[in-house]
Amino acid sequence: MASTYTSNLGIEKPGTGEQTGTWGGTVNTDFDLFDEAINGITTVTLAAAGTSGAPNTETITDGVLSDARNVYIEFTDGGDLGNDVYVQLAPNTAKKVAYIKNNLSGSQDLYLFQGTWHIDRDFVLSAGQTAVLKFSGDGASSSTVTSALGDLQIDGYLQVDNLNFNGNTISSTAGTDLNITPLAGQQIVLDATIIVDAGVVTGATSITSTAFVGDLTGTADAVEGTGVLSTGETLGTKFLREDGDGTCSWQASAGV
Repeated sequence: MASTYTSNLGIEKPGTGEQTGTWGGTVNTDFDLFDEAINGITTVTLAAAGTSGAPNTETITDGVLSDARNVYIEFTDGGDLGNDVYVQLAPNTAKKVAYIKNNLSGSQDLYLFQGTWHIDRDFVLSAGQTAVLKFSGDGASSSTVTSALGDLQIDGYLQVDNLNFNGNTISSTAGTDLNITPLAGQQIVLDATIIVDAGVVTGATSITSTAFVGDLTGTADAVEGTGVLSTGETLGTKFLREDGDGTCSWQASAGV
């Protein structure tokens, strides 16, 4: 009975009665393959971007040390390859979980897939990012590459760089401002009542609200709305007048 190989890692299993006197070499190689699969770290330098139909193929080769068998794989290049990069894991029946890092030049995305490429079954890893990926090993036309973490639930708090996420509180753990910056042309939408505990909003160029409660102190270019009320007054009893010297004062409606 000839040797066979495991379907996912390509570990050799000598047949019964085979390899008399040579088992030591086979076993040592198998241990090297286990070492590679369990704790191996490698960098793969790509020479071409490839395409969805002619990708860079990384193969888990039966019984032989292979970059694709490692648990941590970093993809890099010798210079900007000029396009997004396509990498295919083979064989398409091998099931695998791995840490993959995109360290490609030129901010190129890394398209990872198994079997025949399809937009619904690949995983696109952005430049500079690392992901834990699951290769399903379901054959040429069904294999998928997805995040192994899925919807991640964390019990307790999460520290990300200088940000701490704990329950309903996001706080900065460094002596710097906490900035929320949307994509250019987009907005930050807080779709509920906003409570400013410190009572101070600084640097605002405009504040739009139909139900603003609290004091406004500062310089305004324009005040728009159906009415601006002084404390304790009802709509229509007083109005805000510009006094001609850069100041404003409340005046009784009767004096209009």
